[in-house]
Amino acid sequence: MKVIIKVIVFFCCILLLEIVQLTWGQDKEFIEIQIKRWSEEVRKNPKDFETVAAIGSAYGKLGQHEKAIQYFKKAVEINPSYADAYLGMAAAYGFLGQLDAKIAACEKAIALKPDNAEAYGNLGSALGRTGRYKESVQALNEAIRLKPDFGDAHFGLGLAYLFLGSRDLAIKQAKMLEQINPVLAKQLRDVIDSISNRK
Repeated sequence: MKVIIKVIVFFCCILLLEIVQLTWGQDKEFIEIQIKRWSEEVRKNPKDFETVAAIGSAYGKLGQHEKAIQYFKKAVEINPSYADAYLGMAAAYGFLGQLDAKIAACEKAIALKPDNAEAYGNLGSALGRTGRYKESVQALNEAIRLKPDFGDAHFGLGLAYLFLGSRDLAIKQAKMLEQINPVLAKQLRDVIDSISNRK
């Protein structure tokens, strides 16, 4: 039962973080205008995989994740080595709760672009949400190695350590986060305190 609660808490923390990031500073009307403009560009140049992927990202920002995935898939049909499209696809799969698909898309992005901290961060998040905390720690540590100030990765790593029973390592991540993102640091400390108080 404790493992199930841990997975649920981990999932909720990561999902909340993703939702907050998605909605910061986004204007629906502006995004819809961009989609129309970019769609016109793609009609003129159907091989423009970057613009196709941008449309996918825009639909993701509107919360239309299935449509976003369609565009990301179209982008990789045009250019199979376009790692950013796989990363966008991974984010959309995550919002839909399709974690195995998210993991596969992250792994593909990493295979294409091994120095992509965002891909490792997303992979670590998805692995944690499935209860695979040891693998999550590995992926998140790699994300941080590639981008030491990657706040989301420190947050996820703190959660993974906490759910592995390493409270001290989770607190260490919260302390590191204080210098990077004080808001995330407080959220991580709140989760640590909440879990610690249940024991």
